[in-house]
Amino acid sequence: MPLTLYWYILRDLLKLLVAAAGVLVVVMSFGFAVKPISEGLLDPWQLVKVICYTMPGMLTFALPFAAAFASTLVFFRLAQDNEINACAASGVSYRELLTPVVLLGLVLTLGLFWMSNWVVPRFWRLVAAEIEQDVAKLVVRQIQRREVVELGKLVLYADHAQDNVTIADRPKDGPQPYNTLVLDGVAVARLDEHSALRSDYTAERAVVDLYRDESQDRIYATMLLTNVTINDPESGTLISVARQPIEPQEIESPFEQKPKFLSLPRLKRLVQEPERSRGVRDAKLGLIESLGHQAILRQAHDALVDGKHELELTSPQGQRYVITGPPRDPAGRKMRLEASGNDKVVVRARAGDVTTQRLEAEAATLEVVPNDVSGEPRMNLVLERVKVIDQALPAPSLLREVTLPLLRTDNPIIEPLRALSIDGLLGKARPHEQPDIKRSSMILTRQLNSLLRDITSRLHERAAIAVNSLLVLLLGAVMSMLLRQQTPLAIFFWCFMPTVVAFLLISTGQNLIGWEKMAPIVGMFTVWSGNLALAALVVFVYLRLCRN
Repeated sequence: MPLTLYWYILRDLLKLLVAAAGVLVVVMSFGFAVKPISEGLLDPWQLVKVICYTMPGMLTFALPFAAAFASTLVFFRLAQDNEINACAASGVSYRELLTPVVLLGLVLTLGLFWMSNWVVPRFWRLVAAEIEQDVAKLVVRQIQRREVVELGKLVLYADHAQDNVTIADRPKDGPQPYNTLVLDGVAVARLDEHSALRSDYTAERAVVDLYRDESQDRIYATMLLTNVTINDPESGTLISVARQPIEPQEIESPFEQKPKFLSLPRLKRLVQEPERSRGVRDAKLGLIESLGHQAILRQAHDALVDGKHELELTSPQGQRYVITGPPRDPAGRKMRLEASGNDKVVVRARAGDVTTQRLEAEAATLEVVPNDVSGEPRMNLVLERVKVIDQALPAPSLLREVTLPLLRTDNPIIEPLRALSIDGLLGKARPHEQPDIKRSSMILTRQLNSLLRDITSRLHERAAIAVNSLLVLLLGAVMSMLLRQQTPLAIFFWCFMPTVVAFLLISTGQNLIGWEKMAPIVGMFTVWSGNLALAALVVFVYLRLCRN
């Protein structure tokens, strides 16, 4: 008898559960595809595939509501047909009637937890592949519409664009791009974090290669400009060159490397390798830049201290300068050199071992400037009240100011820092008191903490949603038996509203865990408080049902 009854209840539950979940999943999947369709990213066949790929993700949100609907209708029909009374007269208790509901709820809970941590992230990756495979077409379409294109940290404009171009002389060794664009009449601007112009390039042509980095789960683009003019206001650069490569630009994806779209094994890997997160990578590069600026100034200071040593720098044209003079301690990105008595700030231009020009200044400022043309930082040397002694001039000349731009040292600064781990960089930055380094170190630490909080919040969110399906299934059953005199719509309302509140609390708690101003335990409690309230409500209704 119990097995027959169990199968009878389970069969009705499963039929309604599948029907309700199917309708909700299809509607929610179509809603997800609206934005890619409006942006012209999907053709009809891709639209079908994207909708199918998003269904498992939508199922994790639709299933609890479908479970509440199914259990409400099934047990309402059992009560209306007096089958509940017949079971009671036959000695079948409420506990036995709810046994198939508990079994189905446990299966749903385990299934949802497995899907959200292993299956759904795989389908999000398929969605990303479908949408991102047409990045090139989107760029071409934007250029044809005379729109500005965002490419990583760059914005660009072009008169004409063509994709799927074959480059005949491309080297066969090394990674190969999956698509190549050729842009004509190109203007490229590099913006800082405040959206202010950092540097700009105008070029006759640009070749953009798109790559997939499977090890980092990202897409990035490289760019080679030809017949280009470079303007860097911060460093004072204004030059024209035949060819200029742009460092790889990562193309942001709404899916990859965000904890929301990662499986449980990938989340564990992200904890061990936080640099796979774009925010952490950018913060690390910012700290490397700040440490590099300080390191190059410290090297210059140590070379000049007490006037016993010389600092040798090289201009972009290859001219060597030997500098002597009493320095002050670096302050920020600058270091002052000031004459003391007859001890001037002296700069000698050298050609081999011969001095071709001698500059004697009363003071000078050595300032580090970021250099987007090359990876290593450069320095501008500004001399004040200068006496110029040149072999080509009959007599010395006096100038108010002389600027020697973009000087570099022969020692690499940035590359050794890039080889350090995040812990190594933070350890190297800890003793420094410079505001730039402290700010960059703080940003990197905040990004790491934010990443770990986000991972924790997603794990709790997935587990709470999985447990929620069991509770709402039970709530619909006991509420339908208790309120058997009410209409199905009224009963479903009393099941639906607690489910919505529980979902809101799960979402709110997930955000609170990621909020750095709030203790994580507060967010965790909020995530689970909705389920605790649902469990309490189920127990309360069940006790009232047993009493009646």
